[in-house]
Amino acid sequence: MNIGLLIYDLRAGGAEHVLCKWSDLLSENHSVFLYTYDGASAPEYPYSGMLRVLDAPSKGKNKFKQLATLYSRCHLLKKQLKRDKIDLLISFCSTANFPTMFQRIPRIASIRLYDEYFSYRKIYRFLIKHTNTKLVVQTDRLRNDILSDVGEIYAAKILVIANPLDIQVIRRKMNDEPDKAFLEKIAKKQVVCFTASFKKSKNHWNLIKSFALVHQNMPDTVLVLIGGEGELEEKIHTMVEESPLKDSVIFVGKTNNPFAYEKYADVFVLPSLTEGIPNVLIEAMAVGLPVIATDCPSGPKEILCESPDLSVVTSGADLAEYGVLIQPFDEKIDFSLDNLSAQNKILAREIETMLIDSGRNAYYRGQSLLRSKDYDMDEYKKRLLQLIETAAK
Repeated sequence: MNIGLLIYDLRAGGAEHVLCKWSDLLSENHSVFLYTYDGASAPEYPYSGMLRVLDAPSKGKNKFKQLATLYSRCHLLKKQLKRDKIDLLISFCSTANFPTMFQRIPRIASIRLYDEYFSYRKIYRFLIKHTNTKLVVQTDRLRNDILSDVGEIYAAKILVIANPLDIQVIRRKMNDEPDKAFLEKIAKKQVVCFTASFKKSKNHWNLIKSFALVHQNMPDTVLVLIGGEGELEEKIHTMVEESPLKDSVIFVGKTNNPFAYEKYADVFVLPSLTEGIPNVLIEAMAVGLPVIATDCPSGPKEILCESPDLSVVTSGADLAEYGVLIQPFDEKIDFSLDNLSAQNKILAREIETMLIDSGRNAYYRGQSLLRSKDYDMDEYKKRLLQLIETAAK
């Protein structure tokens, strides 16, 4: 079978990483073609198959230009799919999903974030109700919420599969060492870590506020932020530089091997406002880190709980089977360290406890390693191939 994988571009990001992993897994049994609309950014991750750049990048927020771009993308995609004799098309994220819905071959549209569906609710409702497109989501929570919106009669159209995890690659990359300057900065310190781009959804500003409270009580702590890019990158850097924390927050920047740095952490914190399935959380667990995460929609609860009750949102903190969940933050952006919320104090308390209580820390390290095995490649490949067969029929 010839399978096409469509995404806007292949720069760094969770969706892009998963698409490249899918290309590796699917190429073992099928011929794979990767399609992007923008080739300005070189592919960040290794991939398998033939890459085609369709050359229809975004042209701003003008609605007429957006409609013209959508028409151009549909037309270019249709011609290329015919040339490559594609039997099944799989798209990732809304910019790729919308052109996909107008194609006539079997197709899957993949939603990567919880709020993506609700941001484009009318379009996705049309896609589900009036086209033959299958919709793939990462969590049962999102599937249930979509079915509550469109009706249970469309249950067969919405499939669930999480993200792949290559534990062997992570183990191999952990053998690398970070630069000496980094090791000097964390020497004799307890390390709090987070890996993400500086997008609003990642909520760096509240993590920094909570860390400020931790640092007051535990001066021998550092916060390590791994990753780069995103609309708030400059403002987050300024927030730290203009605060007493400037020598206690370490910006690693963008790297293709976060695990070399993460292995030195004492706790990994995911403060996100929203997620799909957070790759970085599962990867940190594979490194063997105890984790603390907000009970945001969606992903963390499904990962950290054995049988999650998705109808209840965590209040305060919950010591779950595989990590600690805390109640979600609100979405207001506020860079002032003087403005602290109840959530900031809850997160700070749980970070401190994880650093101080060696028994809890060791327990959750073991639980992280145990849970990460559920996402490893062998089992995941079986589920992915079953999904492909279902959609192709």
